[in-house]
Amino acid sequence: AEYMGVSRSFRMAFSAQWVQEALTEQQVRGGDQKFPALLRLLSDTTCKDSAEIFSSLSNCTTMIQLPQHSSLLDLILDHQNAQRWLCGGNDRSVRAAYSELLLSLASIGSSHIEKITSLLTKCLIPHEEAAGVEQFYDPVHQVLSKLVTLCPTSVSSLEANLISNFPHHRAQQYRLRVYLHNCLCVVRYCTSLLGTIFATIIQRLIALDVEIKLEQVDDMNQEEFVFELDIQEQHQPREHQQQSRNAEQEQMRELSDKLDVMMTEMFEFVLTPPCSQLIVFEAIMNEFQKVILKTHRSKYTQFLLFSMCAQHVEYARAFLSLLTQTFTSKQKHTVYRMNAVAYIASFVARNKAIPQQDVFVSFTLLSDWLKSYRSEFMLIHGKSALPTLHTNGLYYSVCQALMYIFCYHHKLILDPSSEAVLAGVPSGHGQYLRNCDLATIFGPPFHPLQVCLPDIVDEFKRVAQPQSSTLLPPPNVQSVTYKNALSLRTHLRGDGASAEINGTECLVEIFFPFDPYLLHKSSAFVKPFYRTWDDPAVQSESSASESDEETGSRLTDDGVAPMSFTPDCSADVFAHLNRVIGQPNR
Repeated sequence: AEYMGVSRSFRMAFSAQWVQEALTEQQVRGGDQKFPALLRLLSDTTCKDSAEIFSSLSNCTTMIQLPQHSSLLDLILDHQNAQRWLCGGNDRSVRAAYSELLLSLASIGSSHIEKITSLLTKCLIPHEEAAGVEQFYDPVHQVLSKLVTLCPTSVSSLEANLISNFPHHRAQQYRLRVYLHNCLCVVRYCTSLLGTIFATIIQRLIALDVEIKLEQVDDMNQEEFVFELDIQEQHQPREHQQQSRNAEQEQMRELSDKLDVMMTEMFEFVLTPPCSQLIVFEAIMNEFQKVILKTHRSKYTQFLLFSMCAQHVEYARAFLSLLTQTFTSKQKHTVYRMNAVAYIASFVARNKAIPQQDVFVSFTLLSDWLKSYRSEFMLIHGKSALPTLHTNGLYYSVCQALMYIFCYHHKLILDPSSEAVLAGVPSGHGQYLRNCDLATIFGPPFHPLQVCLPDIVDEFKRVAQPQSSTLLPPPNVQSVTYKNALSLRTHLRGDGASAEINGTECLVEIFFPFDPYLLHKSSAFVKPFYRTWDDPAVQSESSASESDEETGSRLTDDGVAPMSFTPDCSADVFAHLNRVIGQPNR
């Protein structure tokens, strides 16, 4: 009572002396009075002298020894206590004094650094009451930023703890979003962790990404009320099917919402980074090579690169250069090369910011590769050899990619006023098209027009009509014989319609990774640079009335057909091949 009645300055002086005596008492004779009282004061949530005690401890941290004062250290570094002193309440003096104590402990030896970094990273794990309040964690970041400056050796410990504490991708949305936000805050004052943190974040994004089924994300809002009306009218088995589908759609909604908020955080960071944007771009490119490119059916994560490339043409060219190196490298697995081709086609087709010159360069690159591959194949196997899809799948992938780019840029490519000289053809536009030699590429012995996705082939034939003699094989060779198709299927099944990567079987599929971005909130970062498909065939009333059933399913509400030929973001060439050869007269 006498102590509480004196001035604050006297209390601080008294506290410093008293704390020193308590520490000495415990060290010399295993204290039975002041040291237990010190522990009780710190454990008391109503104690009003915490700031004075922390300040006193900061001035005598060298007196704190193990194991004599282990109970005191356990109390100071307790997670719940740390949150109370560092993040809870409005007493700035307590937060400041406790922060100073942690830094003082870290400065006297490495033995405390691991415990302190572990404590602080645990404080970044969100709790429900703090969800969405990023300022709640500001005191933690202030201590961490000072810690990595004061003790550079703490960075490795901080890195390990941030990664180990990252919530599982099935954790609640607010936990994922807030912890992701906190990790990005750490990168702002500790940029050396950028690569490692990005690697962990990309892994979480991909884990969510591959679980989302595209058609459910697109249909959820449209169908939920229809299901409710149908329940009363259907018999029991149908009701169970309906409930199961509703449950699956709700799960897809949760997954897509999680990914949406996380992608929003990532877009905001990569487009306005605290360091050089080039460093951020290189970090994402690194993860693209290691993870995203090799991930089956990734639909959204890669759009981080898409948006960055749209803002800097140098980044777009670096991205295309990487894809080209992967696609043309015979040391890479065929599946990865096919994926790289799909990325080239989808990126060139969809990104508005790509210069016309680069469209021609990419188109020329693909056509030249096809010509070279075809010539080499015929030289080795002869003109009458029958190619198989299993061993020549890359050829069909590139053919499909070439048609896909042409569908989006046919006006540019067919325009005589286009600067074809940029593609290295000084003799003009007509010669450029003849040099591409698409009529030969799409002819025998591969017959890609009969193997690639029918939607792409049909659209390509339609837009290529003005130059059909240059771009399409003669009508008499545009169809492959049923005998050859049946033989092709036999070869395909005999070799197996799959490939192995590191002993794991995976389907050899072609997909378009920059198909429409369906995550609502984060789509704002994509839309300004995204090219949608404007189908001329559905813009005239007569055409719409004649083929309403055909085009209706491809149109969005604003009358734009997205030209997304890839159900569930993938296009199985083998399935389409079976469809073709099941129709002998086609």
